Order: sequence, then structure tokens, then C-alpha cells
Amino acid sequence: EGEVDDEGNPIPDKYSEVEIAMIYKNSQSTIEYSFVNNINTSDGGTHVSGLRTALTRTINDLAREASSKNEFKGEDVREGLVYVLSLKFPEPQFESQTKAKLGSSEATSIVSGVFGSKLKMYLEDHPKDCKIIIDKIAISKQAREAAKRARDLVTKKNEFSLGGLPGKLADCQSKNPEESEIFIVEGDSAGG
Repeated sequence: EGEVDDEGNPIPDKYSEVEIAMIYKNSQSTIEYSFVNNINTSDGGTHVSGLRTALTRTINDLAREASSKNEFKGEDVREGLVYVLSLKFPEPQFESQTKAKLGSSEATSIVSGVFGSKLKMYLEDHPKDCKIIIDKIAISKQAREAAKRARDLVTKKNEFSLGGLPGKLADCQSKNPEESEIFIVEGDSAGG
């Protein structure tokens, strides 16, 4: 609802200020600290959503420009990220009395616009850093996908061991192949 620049990014009004410090570490966890008018918003809120959206969108845009075929999810982009977000904002609306979560919808577009444009500018000016970050995120994506495949494999394996064999199959009573036979029959009554 405020002014926008030539690229359509919202320009924070003279009463808003966004400060962000971030670093990637060799870790699987994300550490997030967020503040609004020096109040710790431990449950995040709309300003954190704006940062996450801008971060994921900017990284994906730059990865596509670098001819990467990867499309990263937010969890891939945030893995190993440590950041502090501070927003100075007039008349913030919090979601509870404890002021632990910001609810002001304007904060999303302000943080997303400011952070997205500054991050893109920085990464375009520092291509080595950009490549290191995109490579790290690609590894996070590969690890997430490998973990999902392993989880699916274990789950599928457990389907057979927990509930027996699927459908109308019966398991062997003996592990000795000389005592086992296979019968292939057509119809339920023929199987006896």
C-alpha cells in the first residue's frame, strides 16, 4: 500500500527500518532471532515470513540464472542458516499479549522487498559467495531427498513385516527351501 521502486519492490516508509545479519554454517539446524522495535518475537511472525519468502525466491532465481536445474524448497535454503532480523515498525500489531509473534501484514512486504533486493544485489556482486551458498543448498536438497527415499523404503518394508503380506498372499511356514512350495491358483476357492 506504500510506495514501490522501479522493480515493484515496496519502499519502506521513513518510519520503517530493516536490519538483517546472516551466516550459513555447516549444520542441519536453522537458528532464527527476530525483533520488532527491540521486542524479541520468539514465535516469529509476518516479518519472518517475509524474510523466508524473499530468501527462497532470490536463491531460486539466482540458481535458475546460473543454469541450475534445482528448485529448492524453503527448508533446503534455510538449513544451516543463522540470522538476526530486526524491524523498526510504526504501530506493530502482535498476535498475543506476550508480543512473541508479529501479526502486521505490511511487515511481510516490507521485509520481503527490502531483503530480497539487497540479497540479490549482494549475491550478484559476489558470485563466489553465491556459488558456495547455492552448492551448499543443493547438498541440503540431496540429503533431504535421500532421507525421504530411505524413510519411504523403511516404511514400505515395515508394511510387509507389520501386516503380513499384502492381498491374498500367504507367507511360508518354514525358512528351509526344501520344505517350501509355491502354489499359483486362480480364484479364492482354489487356494483352499
